Amino acid sequence: MKKIIFTATFLFITVLSVCQVKPPVPHNYFKQWAGRIQIPGYSLFECKIDGAVNTAKYGSSPTQFIQILVMPQRNFNDYKTGYATAQPYTWNGYNAVYYGSTHITFFAVEVPQAKLSVKISTSGKVSQTEMEEIAKEANIPSLAAGEFVSGLVWPEEIPVDMRISLAKSIKALGQEGKYKEVYEVKAAMGPQLVESVRLIIQKYKGEVNLISTEKLDLICTGAEDLPQLKVFFMTGETVIFTYNIK
Repeated sequence: MKKIIFTATFLFITVLSVCQVKPPVPHNYFKQWAGRIQIPGYSLFECKIDGAVNTAKYGSSPTQFIQILVMPQRNFNDYKTGYATAQPYTWNGYNAVYYGSTHITFFAVEVPQAKLSVKISTSGKVSQTEMEEIAKEANIPSLAAGEFVSGLVWPEEIPVDMRISLAKSIKALGQEGKYKEVYEVKAAMGPQLVESVRLIIQKYKGEVNLISTEKLDLICTGAEDLPQLKVFFMTGETVIFTYNIK
């Protein structure tokens, strides 16, 4: 009898812990994000949340839909390994999976900076190129940039894939020397910030104290490389970056 009670209690705690998993994106922000997506021939008619999964549904007819789900990062593996003919590859710097069959097509993307994954699905066979176009329209990098955390509006001069996570404030400092504009961005130290910086360095090369591209120089104040960034700043402490527009 004690064994049965213990087992039942364990199952209850397990189920309760699953139910308490927080969505990687707050539902209010998700609705705003979903409302900005324009898919030709489709209109948004439903946004809902189920546990840790946000879902937006777009329709072009009573029977033709496109669904976009924003989920915890770990869900990405379900689509990467759960379909024998699924095609994993790299899309715009992100791990992605395309799957197309007679009955269903989906395109999934892993966004490690924000610890989330995105899945776009529809009925019938749709080409990989078309699914990627929908993903582009969805502006997935805006989720990666952590805009939902602070509600900040990033300057257009700063590419979405160079926007650090966990930004708390953005201040325009004006023209400075050879730079047309300088933006000071303050962010909260944490794993998401470190990962976003690592991915920027991986794509654009450079180091924490200077990542230089044709259009801007990104500089972190107080650390020269990732190891120093992790050691010199405590979790939650403010880290200052400057985006120097050329």
